[in-house]
Amino acid sequence: MNIFLRLKHWQLFILMFAIPIILQILLEVSIFSGAPVNPFWVLLILVMVLYLAPFFGWIYTLGTNLYEKLPPEAPMKLRKFKLFFWFPVVYLTLALCTICILPRFLNEGSSPIAPSNLIILILCFLVVHLFSIFCIFYCIYFLAKSLKAVELQRSITSSDYIGDFLLFWFFFIGIWFIQPRINKIFGEAGQL
Repeated sequence: MNIFLRLKHWQLFILMFAIPIILQILLEVSIFSGAPVNPFWVLLILVMVLYLAPFFGWIYTLGTNLYEKLPPEAPMKLRKFKLFFWFPVVYLTLALCTICILPRFLNEGSSPIAPSNLIILILCFLVVHLFSIFCIFYCIYFLAKSLKAVELQRSITSSDYIGDFLLFWFFFIGIWFIQPRINKIFGEAGQL
C-alpha cells in the first residue's frame, strides 16, 4: 500500500480520476446505445470499484503512515481513525452488492419488502448513510491534522490545518497540492 506515498500527483490523478471517467463515458454510451441491462450494471460496479479502491487506499495509507510520524505533543487516535475508515468501506461494499441484486427483484415484478416496512428501511438507510458521511469527514480531519502536525512537528490548532482539510475534502483539486507534500515527507525519510 505504500505505493500511494510514492506516486506523483499526476499519477494519482490519473489513477483516481482519468480511468474512472473514461469508464463512466463508456457507461453513458452503453446507456444511450440501448445496450442490455446486465453489462450496464457490471460497468457501473466496475466504475465504482475503480474509483473507490484507490481513494480509500490512499486515505488508509496516508492515515496510518502519517500517524507513525506524529510528534509526541500532537497525539491522534489511530484506532478511532481505522474504525471510522472501515465503516464507509463496508457500507459502500454492501451498497454495491445491493445494486447488483436489486435489478433481479425489480425484473421479477414483485416487491420482497412490504410497503409499511419500506419506510423503516429507508430511514435506517438514511441514518447509516449520514453516519458514513460523518466517518469520511472524520478521516479527512485526521489526515489534515496529521499532515500539518508532521510538517510542523508541533502541536497545532484548527486554524493551522483548515486549509488542508478543504484540500482533502475537494481532493480532485487537493491532490495537486497535497501529494507533493506527501512525497517530500516520505521521500526524505527513506522509509519506502
